[in-house]
Amino acid sequence: MKLDINDFISKIESEFEDIIPGSVKPETKFREHFEWTSVNALVLFSMINVEYGITLTAEDLQKSVTVKDLFDIITEKSSNG
Repeated sequence: MKLDINDFISKIESEFEDIIPGSVKPETKFREHFEWTSVNALVLFSMINVEYGITLTAEDLQKSVTVKDLFDIITEKSSNG
């Protein structure tokens, strides 16, 4: 399956009510873009698991700053099977 960052961004924007559609870009620092809480982290983990079959770790999230960082981790984990 070919992953697309724009599709990933759309999924993030639809998952969180406080994100204005079209406001997220690959370089967006997601913790600064909307209210970042442990609940939102769990929602993001869950969305990635359901949509991509990828399980992120707390370390994955910790080393990610931008939306592209997260996407790159998903892409890497996806290609590693």
